[in-house]
Amino acid sequence: MQDEGKKIVQMTGLKTLYSSMKNKEMVYCIFNYVHNKVELEIMFDIGSEIFKLLIIKKYSNITLLLDISKGFILDIFLSKEKYQILLDILDIKSGGNNPFSTKKFFLELNNAIPPFAKQYNLDNNLRYKISQANQLEEANLIYVKGLIDWNKVNSNKHVTVRNREKTKYLYPDIFELIKDKNISVVYTNDEKYSNYTNIKNVEVMV
Repeated sequence: MQDEGKKIVQMTGLKTLYSSMKNKEMVYCIFNYVHNKVELEIMFDIGSEIFKLLIIKKYSNITLLLDISKGFILDIFLSKEKYQILLDILDIKSGGNNPFSTKKFFLELNNAIPPFAKQYNLDNNLRYKISQANQLEEANLIYVKGLIDWNKVNSNKHVTVRNREKTKYLYPDIFELIKDKNISVVYTNDEKYSNYTNIKNVEVMV
Protein backbone atom coordinates (compact mmCIF):
# COMPACT_ATOMS: atom_id res chain seq x y z
CA MET A 1 0.00 0.00 0.00
CA GLN A 2 1.33 3.45 -0.91
CA ASP A 3 1.73 6.49 1.34
CA GLU A 4 -1.26 8.55 2.37
CA GLY A 5 -0.99 12.34 2.59
CA LYS A 6 1.34 14.40 0.46
CA LYS A 7 2.11 12.60 -2.81
CA ILE A 8 5.15 14.56 -3.97
CA VAL A 9 8.77 14.93 -2.91
CA GLN A 10 11.07 17.77 -3.91
CA MET A 11 14.35 16.16 -4.92
CA THR A 12 16.63 18.94 -3.72
CA GLY A 13 19.67 16.73 -4.23
CA LEU A 14 18.92 16.61 -7.96
CA LYS A 15 18.82 20.42 -8.07
CA THR A 16 22.38 20.59 -6.76
CA LEU A 17 23.52 17.78 -9.07
CA TYR A 18 21.84 19.52 -12.02
CA SER A 19 24.00 22.63 -11.51
CA SER A 20 27.16 20.52 -11.58
CA MET A 21 25.99 18.67 -14.70
CA LYS A 22 25.24 21.92 -16.53
CA ASN A 23 28.68 23.27 -15.66
CA LYS A 24 30.27 20.13 -17.10
CA GLU A 25 27.87 20.03 -20.10
CA MET A 26 26.67 16.53 -19.14
CA VAL A 27 23.33 15.25 -20.42
CA TYR A 28 23.04 12.57 -17.76
CA CYS A 29 24.76 11.41 -14.62
CA ILE A 30 24.87 7.95 -13.01
CA PHE A 31 25.71 7.19 -9.41
CA ASN A 32 25.58 4.20 -7.06
CA TYR A 33 23.13 3.91 -4.20
CA VAL A 34 22.68 1.09 -1.68
CA HIS A 35 19.32 0.64 0.07
CA ASN A 36 19.10 -2.06 2.74
CA LYS A 37 21.98 -3.94 1.07
CA VAL A 38 20.30 -3.76 -2.36
CA GLU A 39 22.76 -2.23 -4.85
CA LEU A 40 21.28 0.27 -7.29
CA GLU A 41 22.50 2.45 -10.12
CA ILE A 42 20.64 5.74 -10.44
CA MET A 43 20.60 7.70 -13.70
CA PHE A 44 19.50 11.35 -13.73
CA ASP A 45 18.75 12.47 -17.29
CA ILE A 46 18.34 16.15 -18.19
CA GLY A 47 18.47 15.60 -21.95
CA SER A 48 14.74 16.06 -22.56
CA GLU A 49 12.12 18.66 -21.63
CA ILE A 50 10.92 16.49 -18.75
CA PHE A 51 13.85 15.25 -16.69
CA LYS A 52 14.02 11.51 -15.98
CA LEU A 53 15.15 9.42 -13.04
CA LEU A 54 16.05 5.84 -13.89
CA ILE A 55 16.44 3.37 -11.03
CA ILE A 56 18.39 0.25 -11.99
CA LYS A 57 18.81 -2.82 -9.82
CA LYS A 58 22.31 -4.15 -10.22
CA TYR A 59 22.78 -7.74 -11.39
CA SER A 60 19.27 -7.81 -12.87
CA ASN A 61 17.27 -6.34 -15.74
CA ILE A 62 14.75 -4.59 -13.49
CA THR A 63 14.47 -0.84 -14.05
CA LEU A 64 12.04 1.92 -13.11
CA LEU A 65 11.81 5.15 -15.10
CA LEU A 66 10.22 8.17 -13.40
CA ASP A 67 9.51 11.77 -14.45
CA ILE A 68 11.03 14.68 -12.58
CA SER A 69 8.79 17.73 -13.00
CA LYS A 70 9.71 21.41 -12.96
CA GLY A 71 11.11 22.38 -9.58
CA PHE A 72 12.67 18.90 -9.24
CA ILE A 73 9.35 17.48 -8.08
CA LEU A 74 8.79 13.73 -8.00
CA ASP A 75 5.26 12.33 -7.84
CA ILE A 76 5.60 9.47 -5.37
CA PHE A 77 2.06 8.19 -5.86
CA LEU A 78 3.10 5.52 -8.33
CA SER A 79 0.85 3.48 -10.56
CA LYS A 80 0.18 -0.04 -9.34
CA GLU A 81 2.61 -1.41 -11.93
CA LYS A 82 5.44 1.00 -11.07
CA TYR A 83 4.88 0.51 -7.35
CA GLN A 84 5.29 -3.25 -7.78
CA ILE A 85 8.44 -2.75 -9.85
CA LEU A 86 9.92 -0.62 -7.08
CA LEU A 87 9.11 -3.35 -4.54
CA ASP A 88 10.79 -5.91 -6.80
CA ILE A 89 13.85 -3.69 -7.19
CA LEU A 90 14.19 -3.37 -3.43
CA ASP A 91 13.43 -7.04 -2.70
CA ILE A 92 10.37 -6.06 -0.64
CA LYS A 93 7.42 -8.41 -0.25
CA SER A 94 3.93 -6.91 -0.14
CA GLY A 95 2.19 -6.79 3.22
CA GLY A 96 3.88 -7.37 6.55
CA ASN A 97 3.88 -5.41 9.78
CA ASN A 98 6.03 -2.56 8.42
CA PRO A 99 4.46 -1.23 5.19
CA PHE A 100 6.88 0.16 2.65
CA SER A 101 6.90 3.96 2.44
CA THR A 102 7.68 5.39 -0.99
CA LYS A 103 8.10 8.82 0.58
CA LYS A 104 10.70 7.57 3.06
CA PHE A 105 12.59 5.75 0.31
CA PHE A 106 12.79 8.77 -1.99
CA LEU A 107 13.73 11.10 0.86
CA GLU A 108 16.56 8.75 1.77
CA LEU A 109 17.62 8.58 -1.88
CA ASN A 110 17.48 12.36 -2.12
CA ASN A 111 19.84 12.69 0.83
CA ALA A 112 22.31 10.31 -0.83
CA ILE A 113 22.52 12.13 -4.18
CA PRO A 114 26.09 13.31 -4.81
CA PRO A 115 26.49 17.11 -5.22
CA PHE A 116 29.05 16.81 -8.00
CA ALA A 117 28.60 15.04 -11.33
CA LYS A 118 31.20 12.47 -12.36
CA GLN A 119 31.61 10.37 -15.47
CA TYR A 120 30.46 6.79 -14.87
CA ASN A 121 32.10 3.69 -16.30
CA LEU A 122 29.47 2.07 -18.51
CA ASP A 123 29.65 -1.68 -19.04
CA ASN A 124 27.62 -3.46 -21.71
CA ASN A 125 25.02 -4.71 -19.25
CA LEU A 126 24.34 -1.16 -18.10
CA ARG A 127 24.26 0.06 -21.72
CA TYR A 128 21.62 -2.57 -22.49
CA LYS A 129 19.43 -1.52 -19.56
CA ILE A 130 19.73 2.18 -20.41
CA SER A 131 18.89 1.47 -24.04
CA GLN A 132 15.83 -0.57 -23.13
CA ALA A 133 14.52 1.78 -20.45
CA ASN A 134 14.90 4.87 -22.63
CA GLN A 135 13.53 3.07 -25.72
CA LEU A 136 16.50 4.10 -27.82
CA GLU A 137 16.62 3.33 -31.53
CA GLU A 138 16.95 -0.47 -32.06
CA ALA A 139 17.23 -0.85 -28.30
CA ASN A 140 18.60 -4.42 -28.41
CA LEU A 141 21.59 -3.36 -30.52
CA ILE A 142 24.22 -1.91 -28.19
CA TYR A 143 27.64 -2.84 -29.59
CA VAL A 144 29.56 -0.52 -31.93
CA LYS A 145 30.20 -2.23 -35.27
CA GLY A 146 31.55 0.77 -37.12
CA LEU A 147 31.12 4.36 -38.25
CA ILE A 148 29.70 5.76 -41.46
CA ASP A 149 30.98 9.14 -42.62
CA TRP A 150 28.11 10.23 -44.87
CA ASN A 151 30.17 13.03 -46.43
CA LYS A 152 32.54 10.42 -47.85
CA VAL A 153 29.75 8.14 -49.05
CA ASN A 154 28.30 10.88 -51.28
CA SER A 155 24.75 9.61 -50.79
CA ASN A 156 23.20 12.89 -49.59
CA LYS A 157 22.29 11.05 -46.37
CA HIS A 158 22.78 12.46 -42.90
CA VAL A 159 23.16 11.12 -39.40
CA THR A 160 19.75 10.83 -37.76
CA VAL A 161 18.76 12.51 -34.53
CA ARG A 162 17.88 9.13 -33.04
CA ASN A 163 21.29 7.65 -33.90
CA ARG A 164 23.05 10.62 -32.34
CA GLU A 165 20.81 10.39 -29.27
CA LYS A 166 21.63 6.72 -28.81
CA THR A 167 25.35 7.36 -29.09
CA LYS A 168 25.11 10.20 -26.56
CA TYR A 169 23.73 7.78 -23.98
CA LEU A 170 25.70 4.62 -24.70
CA TYR A 171 29.07 5.95 -25.87
CA PRO A 172 29.53 9.54 -24.68
CA ASP A 173 33.21 9.50 -25.67
CA ILE A 174 32.30 8.73 -29.30
CA PHE A 175 29.49 11.26 -29.18
CA GLU A 176 31.86 14.05 -28.11
CA LEU A 177 34.12 13.34 -31.07
CA ILE A 178 31.44 13.12 -33.77
CA LYS A 179 28.61 15.33 -32.47
CA ASP A 180 29.43 18.08 -34.99
CA LYS A 181 30.16 15.71 -37.88
CA ASN A 182 27.91 13.92 -40.36
CA ILE A 183 28.84 10.51 -38.97
CA SER A 184 26.53 7.68 -37.87
CA VAL A 185 27.39 4.85 -35.51
CA VAL A 186 26.44 1.39 -36.77
CA TYR A 187 25.16 -0.80 -33.94
CA THR A 188 24.92 -4.56 -33.70
CA ASN A 189 23.98 -7.27 -31.18
CA ASP A 190 26.92 -9.44 -32.28
CA GLU A 191 28.92 -10.03 -29.11
CA LYS A 192 32.21 -10.21 -30.99
CA TYR A 193 31.98 -6.40 -31.03
CA SER A 194 31.37 -6.19 -27.29
CA ASN A 195 34.93 -5.34 -26.28
CA TYR A 196 34.93 -1.71 -27.43
CA THR A 197 37.71 0.23 -25.72
CA ASN A 198 38.69 3.14 -27.95
CA ILE A 199 37.24 4.89 -30.97
CA LYS A 200 40.58 4.45 -32.75
CA ASN A 201 39.79 0.74 -32.99
CA VAL A 202 36.38 1.30 -34.61
CA GLU A 203 36.16 0.59 -38.32
CA VAL A 204 35.09 3.43 -40.62
CA MET A 205 32.59 1.88 -43.03
CA VAL A 206 32.40 3.58 -46.42
